[in-house]
Amino acid sequence: MIILNINNERIELRRVGPSWIKGKLQSLINQGQMPRIRVFIEPFNINMVLSSGWPSTQKAATRQVRQEENQIFDLWDRYGLGEKITKPEQLLLILNHIKNLA
Repeated sequence: MIILNINNERIELRRVGPSWIKGKLQSLINQGQMPRIRVFIEPFNINMVLSSGWPSTQKAATRQVRQEENQIFDLWDRYGLGEKITKPEQLLLILNHIKNLA
Protein backbone atom coordinates (compact mmCIF):
# COMPACT_ATOMS: atom_id res chain seq x y z
CA MET A 1 0.00 0.00 0.00
CA ILE A 2 1.20 3.49 -0.82
CA ILE A 3 -0.20 6.39 1.22
CA LEU A 4 0.34 9.97 0.07
CA ASN A 5 0.20 12.76 2.65
CA ILE A 6 0.01 16.28 1.21
CA ASN A 7 -0.08 18.99 3.88
CA ASN A 8 -1.73 16.58 6.35
CA GLU A 9 -4.30 15.23 3.86
CA ARG A 10 -3.77 11.46 3.67
CA ILE A 11 -5.01 9.42 0.76
CA GLU A 12 -4.19 6.06 -0.80
CA LEU A 13 -2.30 6.57 -4.02
CA ARG A 14 -4.55 4.10 -5.86
CA ARG A 15 -7.57 6.35 -5.14
CA VAL A 16 -6.21 9.41 -6.95
CA GLY A 17 -4.73 10.03 -10.36
CA PRO A 18 -1.83 12.13 -11.54
CA SER A 19 -4.10 15.08 -12.41
CA TRP A 20 -5.43 15.25 -8.81
CA ILE A 21 -1.91 15.15 -7.36
CA LYS A 22 -0.60 17.74 -9.82
CA GLY A 23 -3.59 20.00 -9.21
CA LYS A 24 -3.26 19.76 -5.44
CA LEU A 25 0.47 20.56 -5.50
CA GLN A 26 0.13 23.36 -8.06
CA SER A 27 -2.69 24.92 -6.03
CA LEU A 28 -0.48 25.00 -2.92
CA ILE A 29 2.45 26.43 -4.87
CA ASN A 30 0.22 29.11 -6.49
CA GLN A 31 -1.04 30.10 -3.01
CA GLY A 32 2.55 30.60 -1.89
CA GLN A 33 2.46 27.54 0.36
CA MET A 34 5.23 24.98 0.40
CA PRO A 35 3.84 21.51 -0.30
CA ARG A 36 4.72 19.15 2.55
CA ILE A 37 4.76 15.61 1.25
CA ARG A 38 5.13 12.25 2.91
CA VAL A 39 4.96 9.02 0.97
CA PHE A 40 4.42 5.90 3.07
CA ILE A 41 5.36 2.76 1.13
CA GLU A 42 4.71 -0.76 2.36
CA PRO A 43 4.16 -3.06 -0.61
CA PHE A 44 5.96 -6.37 -0.85
CA ASN A 45 9.66 -5.90 -0.12
CA ILE A 46 9.60 -2.09 0.20
CA ASN A 47 9.01 -0.44 3.57
CA MET A 48 9.95 3.23 3.72
CA VAL A 49 8.80 6.82 4.22
CA LEU A 50 9.85 9.69 1.97
CA SER A 51 9.45 13.31 3.10
CA SER A 52 9.65 16.70 1.46
CA GLY A 53 9.05 20.06 3.09
CA TRP A 54 8.75 18.67 6.63
CA PRO A 55 11.17 19.30 9.49
CA SER A 56 13.79 16.57 9.57
CA THR A 57 12.85 13.63 11.76
CA GLN A 58 15.45 11.18 10.50
CA LYS A 59 15.95 8.04 12.50
CA ALA A 60 18.69 5.50 12.12
CA ALA A 61 17.72 2.54 9.98
CA THR A 62 16.95 -0.58 11.99
CA ARG A 63 17.87 -2.81 9.06
CA GLN A 64 19.88 -2.67 5.87
CA VAL A 65 18.23 -0.75 3.03
CA ARG A 66 17.03 -3.02 0.23
CA GLN A 67 18.08 -2.46 -3.40
CA GLU A 68 14.62 -1.27 -4.46
CA GLU A 69 14.47 1.17 -1.54
CA ASN A 70 17.93 2.49 -2.37
CA GLN A 71 16.82 3.15 -5.97
CA ILE A 72 13.87 5.17 -4.67
CA PHE A 73 16.04 7.16 -2.23
CA ASP A 74 18.47 7.91 -5.07
CA LEU A 75 15.67 9.19 -7.32
CA TRP A 76 14.19 11.26 -4.47
CA ASP A 77 17.58 12.92 -3.95
CA ARG A 78 18.32 13.27 -7.68
CA TYR A 79 15.11 15.28 -8.18
CA GLY A 80 15.82 17.36 -5.07
CA LEU A 81 12.57 16.33 -3.41
CA GLY A 82 14.15 15.99 0.03
CA GLU A 83 14.10 19.76 0.37
CA LYS A 84 10.98 21.01 -1.39
CA ILE A 85 8.75 20.36 -4.35
CA THR A 86 8.68 23.10 -6.97
CA LYS A 87 7.53 20.99 -9.93
CA PRO A 88 4.71 18.47 -9.36
CA GLU A 89 5.94 16.44 -12.33
CA GLN A 90 9.01 15.40 -10.34
CA LEU A 91 6.87 13.78 -7.66
CA LEU A 92 4.67 12.12 -10.29
CA LEU A 93 7.70 10.53 -11.97
CA ILE A 94 8.88 9.04 -8.69
CA LEU A 95 5.40 7.83 -7.69
CA ASN A 96 5.12 6.10 -11.05
CA HIS A 97 8.49 4.45 -10.51
CA ILE A 98 7.41 3.26 -7.03
CA LYS A 99 4.18 1.80 -8.41
CA ASN A 100 6.19 -0.13 -11.01
CA LEU A 101 8.43 -1.62 -8.32
CA ALA A 102 5.52 -2.67 -6.13
